[in-house]
Amino acid sequence: MSERKRRAVTSVPAVRGPRHGLMALKNVVNLRGFHAVDRRTAGARHILKWRRELVGDLGGNAAISAAQGGLIEIAVRTRLLLDHCATR
Repeated sequence: MSERKRRAVTSVPAVRGPRHGLMALKNVVNLRGFHAVDRRTAGARHILKWRRELVGDLGGNAAISAAQGGLIEIAVRTRLLLDHCATR
């Protein structure tokens, strides 16, 4: 019994997960959408510019279908997360 108590006292502290912030960003974007990202940052401005270029390549907002708009949003979110990982 005393050995069990010693083990509890000398236990190894819990190992922390990675500290890259990807999960926090992913959760915020999934819950609130891309609007939750601070658009004043250089990364957000770059992503927004890329999104405008994609929409422009497809003929503008009036020319894209709902499916294309959904795919653009998925692509923008994915690129946001990948760019975030690449900078860490």
